[in-house]
Amino acid sequence: TVYFVSDDDLNFYFATKRKTSKYLNASLNPKASFVVGMGPEHISVQAHGRIDLIVNDEERDRILNLLIGKQNLLGVKKWPIDEMSNFKESYKVIFKIVPDELYFMNLDSEKHKETVSDEFIKII
Repeated sequence: TVYFVSDDDLNFYFATKRKTSKYLNASLNPKASFVVGMGPEHISVQAHGRIDLIVNDEERDRILNLLIGKQNLLGVKKWPIDEMSNFKESYKVIFKIVPDELYFMNLDSEKHKETVSDEFIKII
C-alpha cells in the first residue's frame, strides 16, 4: 500500500524510504503495476508501465509537497509522510509510475450503473 498523487498526464507518484521492499523492487525492475481501489464499491483503476526514481531535488520536493497537501486536503490525522520527516534527507525517495496501459473496472456500483461491467475498460 502506498499514498500517492497523480498528475494531469496520468502519472502516479509515491514516497518511500531506501531499504524498503518497495524501494528495492522498484530499483531492480523498471516495470510496475499499480492498482487504486475506490471502495466500498468494487471500482478500481489499474496501471501498468515504467517506474522511475525521481532524482531531481526540486521535482522530488514538489511531489512531496503535493503528498503533504493531499493529507491536509483530506484531513488525515496520521500520515506516513509525517513519519518521514524524522529520517535523514537522503532516505526519502519519490518514484514515478508512467503508465503504458490504464484500465478502469466497476463490478457492482449502484451509484454509477452506466459503467458497471465484468470487464476492464481500457483508458490508454
